[in-house]
Amino acid sequence: KYSTLSMKGVLAELVELLGKDEKATLISELFISAYQGHDNLADATRHLVHALFGRYGLVVLDPASHKLKKTFEEIMKDDLLDHGAYKQVHATSVELQKKYKLLVNPREVNLFYLNNGKRERIDTKGDGFKIGERVLTKEEILSELAENPERFSPNVLLRTLYQEKILPNLAYVGGPGEIAYWLQFKAAFDESGINFPMLVLRNSAFIVSENLSSKMKKLGITPENLFCSTNELVKRFVTATEQEGASLDSELKGIESIYDNLKLTAESLDKSLGANVAAERQKAVAGIQNIGKKMLKAQKLKHEVSVKQIENVKSKLFPGNSLQERHDNITQYLAVFGMELIDELKSNMIPFKGGVTVLEV
Repeated sequence: KYSTLSMKGVLAELVELLGKDEKATLISELFISAYQGHDNLADATRHLVHALFGRYGLVVLDPASHKLKKTFEEIMKDDLLDHGAYKQVHATSVELQKKYKLLVNPREVNLFYLNNGKRERIDTKGDGFKIGERVLTKEEILSELAENPERFSPNVLLRTLYQEKILPNLAYVGGPGEIAYWLQFKAAFDESGINFPMLVLRNSAFIVSENLSSKMKKLGITPENLFCSTNELVKRFVTATEQEGASLDSELKGIESIYDNLKLTAESLDKSLGANVAAERQKAVAGIQNIGKKMLKAQKLKHEVSVKQIENVKSKLFPGNSLQERHDNITQYLAVFGMELIDELKSNMIPFKGGVTVLEV
């Protein structure tokens, strides 16, 4: 098991980052009790997860349990000797990569070896196996697997099989990346005789403070248009604010209509004139579009403060151009809004409905 002795510095930094007010202190104390109250990472994590979600009903298993790993022994043995999972996943991946970018590359051996706080990859070496600097014969590694299966740790491929072996599910709820790589593993499940669950995309959420929500309403940013680009939001704001508007869409359609009619008339006299009219049409359209860009730029300068505010809203919800949930840690929000935030998320996010929840707190 991995020691928590090295967490002391991290915890001190966490306390400093979260601050000293009442809610932040409660969160800091929760992490301190978890990681300083237990000498290994597994027990510390169970303590933390139970404190956060235990009140809803929670089942936590220790995947390193000898008894649980023993139920997975035959599949691990097959992975070592026959590379069954590799063959199945590789065949599926070859087909999928024709249309999709793959996230997981299967290995012939998809196991690590755990011992003395180390997690070392197992590789084939001739007729035997290599673990770090050690070389074991086939007989030696199979004997070790039979006696100490808990020392063998599945990688991302075998982990999916292992978790469904010990805790079978009707559905697996995961993020976009997880759902994508689970698709690579279907054949491996079939080969192993383990039920492949339905794959369900998890809910996503934005946490919006009262202050940020007020700014969004002022700027005309609704939950429905959150995913518009910053430029599009600025354009919409400027168009809505300026009486004359920043869009020349109607003028553009008018110009296009004039040239389309002119093309028909010209071609009725001489077919070759159609190309000349089309070229002039393109020039006129480009000219109108260029004027529109200059008008929008001028109006952006006029509303510079509001433009900055729109950019700030987008950076809050999409930090680093990624989703808030992919960048921010919920700890920083718990430190501000308290543990009640988890209850709010639970009551407002409807499982299996999908979509994005915008939670104003």
